Amino acid sequence: MRLSQAPPSCVWICLASLAASSVSAQIQPAQEVLPPDQLFFDSAIQLLDFTNPTTIQGRLRLFDPADQAIWLDWDRRLEGQSPGPTVWKRLEGDFMLLVYARNTDQFDALKGLAPGTRLELVIQSNEKGHRIILSYVDLSRPPQMPL
Repeated sequence: MRLSQAPPSCVWICLASLAASSVSAQIQPAQEVLPPDQLFFDSAIQLLDFTNPTTIQGRLRLFDPADQAIWLDWDRRLEGQSPGPTVWKRLEGDFMLLVYARNTDQFDALKGLAPGTRLELVIQSNEKGHRIILSYVDLSRPPQMPL
């Protein structure tokens, strides 16, 4: 038997078909594509969209006196359209959000709260991209209007 002997033609055919199938597998797009509303980055961007006033809830974590801001452990967002019902959407995972006081008086009032205080805030992004607190409610206190 000679070592320089050429392999049979069926071996060449098999190798050619394997090479062609691996190239076509690389060129074809993935069979399973997530719908656009389930893509992680798209949903995260929507979640962080505060171009309109948005109501959120969370726990006060820390104060940032230099920027007159607070860090909030954010866990719920009010969702819905004005003619339809609104519902609280619970956020999966841990979200910490920096929100800025509207003015010095608001920040001074917030500084009087203890870390861990549950808050409901209406926030909106300004032209600099800062999330500004339009209003807030301390949820640990009883409602202001009697039932």
